[in-house]
Amino acid sequence: MPHPSATLALVESPSQLLHVLEWRHHHPDAEVRVAILAPRGSFARNQLSAVKEVAESSGVHVAWLDPRMTDGSPLHDWTQLRKRTLDAQNLLIGDPFSGLIQTLLPWRSDPKVIVVDDGTSTMDFADLLREGKPLLRWAERPTTLARMVRQPLGARATRFFASRAPGRLQLFTVLPAEPPPNAQLKQHDYAWTRQQFGAPRIEGDLTVVGSSLVETGILDRTAYLKAVVAQAAAASGNGFYIAHRREAPEKLAEIAARTRLTIIEAQMPLEIEL
Repeated sequence: MPHPSATLALVESPSQLLHVLEWRHHHPDAEVRVAILAPRGSFARNQLSAVKEVAESSGVHVAWLDPRMTDGSPLHDWTQLRKRTLDAQNLLIGDPFSGLIQTLLPWRSDPKVIVVDDGTSTMDFADLLREGKPLLRWAERPTTLARMVRQPLGARATRFFASRAPGRLQLFTVLPAEPPPNAQLKQHDYAWTRQQFGAPRIEGDLTVVGSSLVETGILDRTAYLKAVVAQAAAASGNGFYIAHRREAPEKLAEIAARTRLTIIEAQMPLEIEL
C-alpha cells in the first residue's frame, strides 16, 4: 500500500501506467506513488507487471493491489486507498469510467485531478462531462444494471469532475480531445517513451494494430474481420497482427487462419511494443 504522497496515481491498465510515466516526465520533481488496481485478465496483468518493472526502474514507487479478488483483502485495500486519496494533493486517474475508482473519488478534499489517457475513452470522458451525463462506458449505457447501479455512481463521478475549480482538472493526452469548460488540456507526444525505447520499427509488409471494439460491441465482428482480411490480402507478403489485450482468443484464431499474419500478444503496451 502506498504511503501518503503529494501525487497518487490510480491505474488499472498498462496504457494508463505508461501515461502516468509520461506525466512524471513532464513533472520531474513530483514524487509519484502509483497504486495498481489489478484487473482479472491474465493478458492485462502480464503487461501491467512488465510496465511496473519499467516504472520501478525509473524510480517510481508502485504498489500492486488486487481489490477485485474475493479473499479478505479487498475491503482493507479499499479503505486504505480511500485514505490516500484524501491525503493526495495531485490525483492521477487512469480510468474515470471505472466503478472502483469512482467509489474512491474524495469529497472532503480538493486535490488537483489529472485524467491520463486510456485510449479514445479520453474523448468520450470529455464529451460526457461537457454534456453533464453520467460517466458510463459505451457497453454499460443501455443495460438495466447500469441504470440501477452504475448510473448513480457515474452521475456522482460526473459531479465530482465537473465541480473542480478552474485549474483543478486537467486532461493529459496525446489525443485531439476538446476539454470541458472547467478543464485544462495538456498534450504530449510520448517524449518519455521515445527517449526510453527509441523510434518505432517497421518489420514485414504489414502491421495491423488490433482492437477490442468488437468485444465491447461497438464494431460488428463480421465487418471487422472482413476489413482485416482485406488489408492482409492487399499486402505483398507476411505481416503481423498486434493483439489488443482484450481481444477474444477465438477471434484471433480466425484471423490467423484466414490470413498470413502472425499474431503477436504483446508483452508491453502498443506504444512500447512498436
